[in-house]
Amino acid sequence: MCGKLNKLLLNLRLTDKSCRGVTLIELMVTVALAAIVTGLAVPSFERTIRSNRLTGYANEWVASLNFARSEAVKRGVPVSIRRKSDTAGEWEEGWNIFVDWDGDGVLDGGKDETVCNEAAEDCLLKTYDSLSAGYTLRSSGDNDYKDYATYLAGGLAKHQVAATFRLCDNTQNTQASRTIVLNAVGRPTTAVNNAASCP
Repeated sequence: MCGKLNKLLLNLRLTDKSCRGVTLIELMVTVALAAIVTGLAVPSFERTIRSNRLTGYANEWVASLNFARSEAVKRGVPVSIRRKSDTAGEWEEGWNIFVDWDGDGVLDGGKDETVCNEAAEDCLLKTYDSLSAGYTLRSSGDNDYKDYATYLAGGLAKHQVAATFRLCDNTQNTQASRTIVLNAVGRPTTAVNNAASCP
């Protein structure tokens, strides 16, 4: 086969050496270089994934606050967001958004908590699952948002004090964190890389 190939490629002056395969040393060098390049790329890729998750969770939290506020205005009744966790200030286990007629931040049980047809009965509007393992969403300091946030029918926050929520990844690195700040009327803003501590 190599003889026929040499005759065909005689104009290019190729010899029988052009038909041989790759040596073991050449293969080992190629595999080593591929391993080095992959080793350098993986940590950067992991940081990108963590950053994207943090951004997604921050957007989800802000969207939840905005949804509760808009539902309160639309329905003309208080709407609350309550953490699912049993520990005050820890929101990473998820949260529920519900019509809260008495504005106490507690979803009062009725016949069917998901049906919003009856007047003066609390009903569940939306529920959010927990964040990925190692990610935290905490309300900072002694504020009124450790357990719940309520928006009144006019769209203002019930507590009318500013609050800060820290969103951190599983490395607990404050440089990779997100901070969501609620102003006194309950409007959220997000900042990157400035949480005082994680978690």
